[in-house]
Amino acid sequence: MLKQACYALCFLAFAGCAQSTQAPSLLTTGLDEPRTERDFVVKPGKFAELNLNVVNPTTIEVAYLADAPLAWNIHAHQQGRTIYHQRGDSGSGTLRHVASTPGRVSFMWENKGSQSIRLQIAFTPSPRFEVVSWHPAAP
Repeated sequence: MLKQACYALCFLAFAGCAQSTQAPSLLTTGLDEPRTERDFVVKPGKFAELNLNVVNPTTIEVAYLADAPLAWNIHAHQQGRTIYHQRGDSGSGTLRHVASTPGRVSFMWENKGSQSIRLQIAFTPSPRFEVVSWHPAAP
């Protein structure tokens, strides 16, 4: 019996080593439930974007996880100009934007590398903002 238990433990340990090359799920982000999640493969030179319409002032948190670093930014379009609120370059994190006035805001991740990158995005929906669109759009 002990021998069978050892074999079972060895099998489980070996099976745990054979993990997928995909990035882990964002289920452990600490964001409140329920969450909205999207998964993308961002090709070289392309981008993924979440466009929101802020109805009432609020703080928006968007968690993300990628296989490799991506250039990201939080921006808005005002009177024909692009206004960048924040910019960075990393493979994971939680982007926070304090929207003090109603209007549109976009969270964008760009692949400036030469390989496709898997990107997972998650946020907690709120009546203070609504999703206008995703790029690329849902299949």
